[in-house]
Amino acid sequence: MARTGAVVTMKAGFFILRFLFVSTLIFAASRVRAEEVDVTVEEPVAAVELLADEVATAPSEATAAEPADVVAAERVTEANPVVAGLEQFLAELAKGGVVLKGDDDFAALYECVARVADSAARLLNAEGVAHLENERQGRDFYVPLKLTVSNAVPVVVESGAESNAVQVGDRVLSIAGVSTTNATLSGVLELLRGHEAGRVALVLERGDAVVTASVERIFTELPALELVEVWPRQIGYVKVSGLVEGAKAGEAIVSLLREWAATNFAGAVLDLRGADGADVASAVAVASPFASAGSLLFSMKDREWNDLSDYLARDAEALALPLMVLVDEKTSGAAELVAVAAADSLRGVLVIGQPTAGDPGIRDVVPLADGRGVYIATRQLVSGAGAVYDGREEVVPTIQVSSRANALGFEPEPGPDRRAKLAEEATDRALRDRVRGDAALQRAVDVLLGLKALNIRTGSLSSEDSL
Repeated sequence: MARTGAVVTMKAGFFILRFLFVSTLIFAASRVRAEEVDVTVEEPVAAVELLADEVATAPSEATAAEPADVVAAERVTEANPVVAGLEQFLAELAKGGVVLKGDDDFAALYECVARVADSAARLLNAEGVAHLENERQGRDFYVPLKLTVSNAVPVVVESGAESNAVQVGDRVLSIAGVSTTNATLSGVLELLRGHEAGRVALVLERGDAVVTASVERIFTELPALELVEVWPRQIGYVKVSGLVEGAKAGEAIVSLLREWAATNFAGAVLDLRGADGADVASAVAVASPFASAGSLLFSMKDREWNDLSDYLARDAEALALPLMVLVDEKTSGAAELVAVAAADSLRGVLVIGQPTAGDPGIRDVVPLADGRGVYIATRQLVSGAGAVYDGREEVVPTIQVSSRANALGFEPEPGPDRRAKLAEEATDRALRDRVRGDAALQRAVDVLLGLKALNIRTGSLSSEDSL
């Protein structure tokens, strides 16, 4: 998911390329067999278009057309030492009968170059660049449904589908052939999204019948807050799609938390799984009520450790509300910045789930001349406590819960009973149904209920405490 920030300077770019050159040659040489005629790329990169011709499109043609020693002699004196060095390397390979041919071979070579500097760097075609920018702005192809989860199955709470193909109260059994039973809400919502328009097949349980529906993905602006709920035992829940510039998601989240704190809620769950966005201001807004005014939340530095910007906690009224922040491997961008601050020093906040994407707003698309771009880390993030995130580190949750952890599965409805259900029993069942099938969510609720039983509020709990 995508970020804004300082554009990498030309000076920094050449510095990176000079650094990459030697490492890239070693990496490439280790994969080449002298007896092979062509170089084979054994690690294809899915869903990206590799850069084939930005640094130089001519090497393969020149190498094939001219003797290797002539190429080396003429090219090595070029003004750009990186290009000259690469072509000399290719010439040496050609002497041994190893010739790189076509865009695919050179794409793999340049992919290696980019990934020496940033192991998660991606080389995108023009379409990929445009899609990434849309993600930054919270736009995507999406089936406009609002879902919740009950008894480990997604349930429709709002339907925007055409022709009443999907109705409120429908239980979604599968999306595009993928079962949704025991899936997290984030996982279900991801199935509804796509990178292009098209129809999505749903299998629905409607009353006692099972029906099928086909609904259209449309290009739309996703709601920053996808779902807001109040659960039994006075627990608030908010599912965030992303902290997107212009949506003021941070202010909306803090407003909800203050409302719940004012009514003496046991706590709240902020679900940032799968969330991204580029609105750093929203991340600061969410963190500030749990930090000391003016304290350093995080700072940005360039790759040479020069200061770019510091982000301080705003002067905000403290929130006396325990907050559980859920994250996973797809939490990135501004949403990951919240996790950085929460795991670092925020009062009354715990991070639960799986390690994050390791992309807390540190990457940019460096545009190339033909419309393509390199999505690469151009800066580093430093937390208030000094933890450094340069693309190789992720936020490790305070409480790690594996995606394969045991979770309450589907529970059959109780059979008829002459005894009237106790209200307490019904309340507990409703809460169990909401978190069923989602191990991280269950853990968050367990912690909140434990804190409530012990009468522990914000101010006596921090991310550094062990439970």
